[in-house]
Amino acid sequence: ALSHMLLANLIYLRYAAWPLLLLLVPFGLVIVHLDQWYGYQPLKPEQSALVTLKLAGHGNDLSKVQLEPGDGLELMGKPLRIPHTDEVNWSVRPQQQGAAMLTFLFEGQQVQKKLIISNQGFERVSAVTPAREFWDILQHPGEPPLPPNSFAKRISVHYPIRRIDLLGWETHWLVFLMLVSMLTALVFKRLLRVQI
Repeated sequence: ALSHMLLANLIYLRYAAWPLLLLLVPFGLVIVHLDQWYGYQPLKPEQSALVTLKLAGHGNDLSKVQLEPGDGLELMGKPLRIPHTDEVNWSVRPQQQGAAMLTFLFEGQQVQKKLIISNQGFERVSAVTPAREFWDILQHPGEPPLPPNSFAKRISVHYPIRRIDLLGWETHWLVFLMLVSMLTALVFKRLLRVQI
């Protein structure tokens, strides 16, 4: 009897596999865009954040990379340069609400990244300005990619992670989405004539 049950479950999984695989692509794209809203919180005034620029290529003179903060932004201390990873890190602190621009300079070139500062509940936040690579753009669709032949490979702002309050328990928004999806499926199971 147990072998029949296992065989029946395998047959069920075989029939469910193709619809699941077909849904993974559009569902994955939706998840990526939802993460722009629910994955991170915008910075609040006087709340500092780490900004990281990764240079394209190796062996660059990191001391030549400069950051010019826009209006209402203050640099905290000196930049941290990591030659092993070709990265430069800054700590920035906004003074007022709104969108501010970070301008990065290197050997006569410049690139920019938008910084979101808000006390509002939900704002679309793009934590990464991606490189001009298909998978990088797909994972970080919030901003246009960096220009071709740019000295920067990626720019990241370490925004605070957003947590969803679920009956007093703070959790990641994907866990909340999974729980809500499962409960919705169970509630509408009979209405949609679905048998599990």
